[in-house]
Amino acid sequence: MTNYEFISILISGIAALIAILSLRGQRKLQTENNQLQKVTAELAKKQLDQIKVSEDEHKKARLVVGLYNERPTPKFYIINSGTTLARNIDFKLVLDEEKLSPLIQSEVDEALPIPFLDYGDKATLIAAITDENPIAYSGVLSWTNPDGTIENKEFHARLH
Repeated sequence: MTNYEFISILISGIAALIAILSLRGQRKLQTENNQLQKVTAELAKKQLDQIKVSEDEHKKARLVVGLYNERPTPKFYIINSGTTLARNIDFKLVLDEEKLSPLIQSEVDEALPIPFLDYGDKATLIAAITDENPIAYSGVLSWTNPDGTIENKEFHARLH
């Protein structure tokens, strides 16, 4: 074997070694790229799920209850802070004793259930609070969303 043949074989061997190392590096990069694409797809799916939940929340009413000391009589306020109409709104206080209810029964019978509250609308119920009544109340508010789902929400209201 001549020197030229030996040098030629040596260069070919080095070239083959470089090609093998390059292929190994490419395989590693491709594996990392595939893992990155999988993570990106999972993230995109989660983002789509969050957008769907957010859109669903925008299709529902959000009601809040407050108890405010408006002179001369304190009042419970039921406010629709959501983006859609709430229908058939019912308001119930959870009391240890029924006689401690600050609500006037004739007003409750007339006002409840509230037929509807649009976005930003509010309804009031007089709270006949005396020294014997507590100044904080818990209860359940229920309503029907435009899509027909019924929501029940516990609330806690303290006299402000």
